[in-house]
Amino acid sequence: MHTSSNSKRAIVVTYWHRPETNSPRAHHTEGIVRGLRDCGVDVDVVFPALPGVQYNSHDDKGLREHPVKPGFLLHKSKYTKSGAEKSGKSGIKAKILRWANKHLLWPDRTIEFSIMALRYIENNLAPGSADCIVTVGLPLSCHIVGSRMKRKYPGIRWTADYGDPYTFASGEKAFRRKDKVLESRMLKNVDAVTIPVEDVKWCYERLGVATKLLHVIPQLYTTDIAATTEYEVDTGAFNVACIGTLYCENSELQEFVSALAILRESGIPVVFHMFGLIGPFREAMRELGEEMNPCEWRLKDYLPRKELGAILKLMDALICFTTKKAHGAGQRPSRYIEYVYSGRPFFNIGPGIKGFPNAACDRNEIASALASIHNGEFHFDYSRLLKEFDFKTNSGRMANIIIGNERN
Repeated sequence: MHTSSNSKRAIVVTYWHRPETNSPRAHHTEGIVRGLRDCGVDVDVVFPALPGVQYNSHDDKGLREHPVKPGFLLHKSKYTKSGAEKSGKSGIKAKILRWANKHLLWPDRTIEFSIMALRYIENNLAPGSADCIVTVGLPLSCHIVGSRMKRKYPGIRWTADYGDPYTFASGEKAFRRKDKVLESRMLKNVDAVTIPVEDVKWCYERLGVATKLLHVIPQLYTTDIAATTEYEVDTGAFNVACIGTLYCENSELQEFVSALAILRESGIPVVFHMFGLIGPFREAMRELGEEMNPCEWRLKDYLPRKELGAILKLMDALICFTTKKAHGAGQRPSRYIEYVYSGRPFFNIGPGIKGFPNAACDRNEIASALASIHNGEFHFDYSRLLKEFDFKTNSGRMANIIIGNERN
């Protein structure tokens, strides 16, 4: 394993990596790597290989990519569900598999990737000579790699980077005792834990992580946005957009659709643009009934982030839905960072998110918020959010935490 002379070396273990342009954690990993390279740190990135993708196995300006097999027995594609899950069948075999996944595997089936990654690192990356390792979760299995490396090589500095909590993902009361015990043990020897929001610090303090080891680093997103797009909007209508898939179990969806009907009745023509999985949205609309069709729908599957950023700039308003589960764990949708970069008015529908414009899950309140944007009466100072999500500042801080130059 060769590195640049006199430079530090970091190992990055992640489940999400290029070319997965629509995964927030893939963008976050890119931000971590950029920050480390800007600090002159050589980086080895270990991740599950995607079929048919060519990676840079050679040294590319201090960056080396190491795709490993994600597994053999337990692994399944990140993007497809198993036959039993697709059909909803509950045969004996499916029940046995679900029981085994829940009770015999920890944290989940991606544990097989962590085993493959550990073997690869030991055999190919000389971990004893690395200065630091950062593991990007979720899934939690990536952090198991860091924990094992830290135990075997105490001199390596380990940073566990979390997107969302694991044990306390559903709040303070809804957790499995097994998860708390095992995750606490896993984090016992961690040197730093990075989290996206202040509100979830308690999740890790309850696991025994010292407060001084917790660092708040927002989701890393570059500001790389395409200069132009061929996507067209109806300039004579009020264009509202949402990134993400809307499901029939989203209670906020019915209130939102009813709010669009209120706007139509008030004489505001609306075109709604959704960028996400189309099938679940069509199913949700069928559940609501054909009469719930208050505007023109323009549905597109997920698009590369660069292109999507340019499209968002064409919109009149952007919206996002927050579920009670996400709100209970203090989670904040990463798409909000994309909304901030777009410079367009936006607000959250559902439980309020601190520091963001919010509307309760009520059709009249949602309609009022949209109407105020349409009439130019919506005012919110986004300068604080732009500063909070500044990529260069946050990626630099992240790199300094990983190599040990920033401590609480």
